[in-house]
Amino acid sequence: SRTQAQWTEEASSRAANRLRAGLTELRDAIALYHLAERSWPALGEELDVRAALAGYLGPELPPNPWNGLDTIRRLPPGAPWPATGDGAAGWLYRPSTGEIRADVPAELVSAGVRLFDL
Repeated sequence: SRTQAQWTEEASSRAANRLRAGLTELRDAIALYHLAERSWPALGEELDVRAALAGYLGPELPPNPWNGLDTIRRLPPGAPWPATGDGAAGWLYRPSTGEIRADVPAELVSAGVRLFDL
């Protein structure tokens, strides 16, 4: 029905906005860490990304609103970005560059933009 479709569109829009806010929060924490430590969080360390960001992030890691997970999967050194997310973690992180993305399927689109590419 139109009401159900409209609700789904509104819910998707809210989730996309929360995803963007989570990415902003994580990217700000990563940037602050980089400024203070002159290195990217968990670069060349066995230290968990969450633990590295503990002093730069709020009390909790923001959850990915699409899968509800607040985990970060580190990409191995030199590994390319996957073509799509598999949803096994909340976020994907590349320690060599400090880049972070949402772990969502590439098919998720909001306002004409693939959420995986944000």
